Amino acid sequence: MEAVGAVSFAGLDAGFALVSYDEVSRPFIADLKYRGVRTSVGWFGVGLARLLRWHEVAPQLVCWVPANVANRRRRGFDQAELLANRVGGELGVPVVGLVGRVGKGSQTRRSREERLCGPALVGLGARAFGRVVVVDDVASTGASLRAAGQVVRSLGAREVTGAVAAWNR
Repeated sequence: MEAVGAVSFAGLDAGFALVSYDEVSRPFIADLKYRGVRTSVGWFGVGLARLLRWHEVAPQLVCWVPANVANRRRRGFDQAELLANRVGGELGVPVVGLVGRVGKGSQTRRSREERLCGPALVGLGARAFGRVVVVDDVASTGASLRAAGQVVRSLGAREVTGAVAAWNR
């Protein structure tokens, strides 16, 4: 598992990935996403919080890129929400559900071209302010983070930083 650090996500002011999405990290992500094994949430969440602190990112809010409704219902949880709660708890800042997903489509198993369009996201009515960190489990194209970042900016955020457990370069 290779540590990553600062990365660039289009449309965001800054971006960070804890590890690369590779043969070592993939089973931990898959356990969380597909098998309901939540043990990696603590490790990934603490690691992301430490990475953000190291880079002197001091958010006023943390939110997440929401899973599609069908996946959330099937799993019984949203893995990005779990990660965001851990990151926010470690940083001592509020975690707010700012972004909702429209439609049933998932980014998983889509082609790169399809992923680049990103999911359809909307604001949930809460206002954002200052610097907001948007958390997700894995970034491949960064389209989900970009879409969430646009929504968060429209809600009033001054600066938007993306933070993912794993980056699939």
